[in-house]
Amino acid sequence: MTDRIYGNPDISAEGYVIVDNYFGKPYIDQDEIRESPSPHRFVHGGFENTDTRFAFYFPRAESYRGRMFQPLEGGHGGNEVSFGGGILGEMFQRIALSESLGGYTQSVLALGDGCRTPDFRDVITPTPPPGSATYSRGAADQRAKAFVDYVLRRSPGLLQAHPYFDRLGDSEAEDEFLYSHDFNMIYPLHYLKVPSLPQPGIPADPDAALAFHRNMLKQLQWQRPTERWVGKGVLHQHLMPSLLKTYPDAICFWLHRPPEQYVASLFELLELQYGPFNDGSYKFDPQARLDSLKAGVERYMKLPEFHSSQVHHIPFRKMVADPINTLGGIFEEHGIPFSQAYQQRLKERMASPDFKGDRHGKYHYSLEKFGLTVEQVREMFTEYCAYFDM
Repeated sequence: MTDRIYGNPDISAEGYVIVDNYFGKPYIDQDEIRESPSPHRFVHGGFENTDTRFAFYFPRAESYRGRMFQPLEGGHGGNEVSFGGGILGEMFQRIALSESLGGYTQSVLALGDGCRTPDFRDVITPTPPPGSATYSRGAADQRAKAFVDYVLRRSPGLLQAHPYFDRLGDSEAEDEFLYSHDFNMIYPLHYLKVPSLPQPGIPADPDAALAFHRNMLKQLQWQRPTERWVGKGVLHQHLMPSLLKTYPDAICFWLHRPPEQYVASLFELLELQYGPFNDGSYKFDPQARLDSLKAGVERYMKLPEFHSSQVHHIPFRKMVADPINTLGGIFEEHGIPFSQAYQQRLKERMASPDFKGDRHGKYHYSLEKFGLTVEQVREMFTEYCAYFDM
């Protein structure tokens, strides 16, 4: 059928023994690979002399996470494939999109009315200000392209992990990329040509780091009116007191996904990001990193800011299932307009193949590669899983 595995390759209705006299002989009339809205295997069939039909949708075996959708009777709209072509088809699209959920959330928030987010062009050419007469957009674009070309030449797999790299200068930048210009912390994307590429650490003075970040945003918006800035930080969870002190009117969107998914994805990303640039000297201890992650989670869950009304904890599954209503509810809570124009931009972004999460191929990751199991990880993060009902 294909060199990719989607479920049991030998699915067959032959030999099935009927135990309920209502049903006739089972049959399969379709068994095919479909590429839209995400690659999957579609198996359809039914039972002779009845109107009973069935449809199964199998993802690739390596991306299956031991879960399934079981639509309830009455929700099909009278057709067994309604969930595949309609609601479930849309869900497939969103799940594919959500593989890079942090970057995705940053990009869709930046579509809001009057909103902007720093991009690669901004952080790679931070001066002169983009609003100045001496700023060259063309030169900034060239520098951003040269940077992305170098990254992907050294580690091609990063394009699957971070598909937004294909946007070159328009790629959304993490906040640490911007405020590390002050040398208050080490951010690895500044040191890609250093053989012992360092990993980022928490700023020694978070207040100073975020104050510099705020000043950089002022520079970027000079003569370029901006109502709201959208930022994404990989360390913000450790800096919450300083973050809310520096940005007292901040609204935080904190996404939470099952730890077994996050850990596997993170460890694979670290290997892609550091292995090719460290010339074979990259060393990684999965258990030590897991212990460090657990300590971090336990620490920041005890912070008062963790429970602030400005901080919205969003389950991964909720953002995937209904991003527009999820964001819209938070906007409404804070009195921020959630215009029809913005909602339309969101719908267009979600429907666009140019922003599909697996547009450059599936990003594969697994705990087993690092000698870990789902049970082991979930046991370590029992309190976290219980708190967020994961």
